[in-house]
Amino acid sequence: SRTEKWINSVKESAYAAKDKNCEAAQQGAQQRAGCLQQ
Repeated sequence: SRTEKWINSVKESAYAAKDKNCEAAQQGAQQRAGCLQQ
């Protein structure tokens, strides 16, 4: 359970970093959504 929480927090921070990268690129909404899905 503790490992699961750790994995989830790592995943969340990875998504957050990806989200920031997409925002920094200042792309359109659709392109940004595609960026987050990769």
